[in-house]
Amino acid sequence: MSAEKILGEWKKGRFKPIYWLEGEEPYFIDMLVDYAEHHILPESEAGFNLTIFYGRDADWA
Repeated sequence: MSAEKILGEWKKGRFKPIYWLEGEEPYFIDMLVDYAEHHILPESEAGFNLTIFYGRDADWA
């Protein structure tokens, strides 16, 4: 699913429980994360309900 399609679904209020965002162009991932942080999740809930993992920084062991 493209970043534009995901964003369109979000603007319609349609959300999936989990999103796996990956690709060669980090701009689109950053755009989606920024939109979600500022338009979907209330700031009062972000501390408890928002977790962002960056694969290159994760300890997979």
